[in-house]
Amino acid sequence: DSNVYTIGTIGPHHVVSTKLPLIGRSRTAQISTGSTTTRLLGTFQHIVHVFVIGCAGGVPHYTDYTKHVRRGDIVVGYPSQEQYVYGIYEVEQSNEGFEFVSTCFKPKSFELYNIVDSIKQNYQQTKSSNIQHPWEKFLAEGIKNLSSHNIECIPPTHNDKLYLKMGSGDVVEVEHPTEQQSQQIKSSKQKDYHSPTLRFGMIAGGKNVVNNDYLKTVLSDTCNVLCFDLEIDQVLAAIQGNRTESFLIIRGISDYHDGTLNKDWQCFSALCAASFMKTIIYKIPFIKKHYQNKQDDDIL
Repeated sequence: DSNVYTIGTIGPHHVVSTKLPLIGRSRTAQISTGSTTTRLLGTFQHIVHVFVIGCAGGVPHYTDYTKHVRRGDIVVGYPSQEQYVYGIYEVEQSNEGFEFVSTCFKPKSFELYNIVDSIKQNYQQTKSSNIQHPWEKFLAEGIKNLSSHNIECIPPTHNDKLYLKMGSGDVVEVEHPTEQQSQQIKSSKQKDYHSPTLRFGMIAGGKNVVNNDYLKTVLSDTCNVLCFDLEIDQVLAAIQGNRTESFLIIRGISDYHDGTLNKDWQCFSALCAASFMKTIIYKIPFIKKHYQNKQDDDIL
């Protein structure tokens, strides 16, 4: 129900969450998600930061491990050269064959990205060590908590399979590209899904792009698009329309399409994204309210 809000605290911060009632490319879904976002921001008028959390489909790379976005990875919408973090892409015919037509979004405030930059730098310096990162701790706690409520959230690693569509139209299973460290190859079967790989780049949607592997690869190479979802442009438009200046999109990778194909992975992948969100919220400086209106305290 889009009118149900979960209210609580993370660290010293008040938080409120809701579930988008209908995700998709239909007009009904677009209107519904936009209206839900508007109602949330209208009900809680002192919200400073908005996080959009959920699943997406990674853009795989069949030969380069460093570019291969895999199930269980966490993708953070990260500013491009033009500072865009999310885009809707469509394809149109042109004299050169085709061209992308895009509608892109960027936050007005990049306060959250200062925190993301700090985490990114530390992660890149320590990811080869055995240090447990905060989001890994939150992920383990989340799995344990959900299991206590009989909700299975363990990644089904046996079906993390990668397929390649051949020019003939045939689809064949291929091995995931591997990482080579100290002349020792780490098998794809040894991937530790409980230590999600962090990736930073653009997140995108586009109904006539997501079904075309070639177009997705082109966008990945030219715009650093790392994953695709079911289009949240109406959500972002509602956020900006309500003059909320700060938002961040975090996706857990559950398939190689748009996040809707493999339900077995969705719970774990969404929890990965939420765990990283929790890490960021803990790092947001706590500033006591400077306004006199106590209405939000009564609500929260």
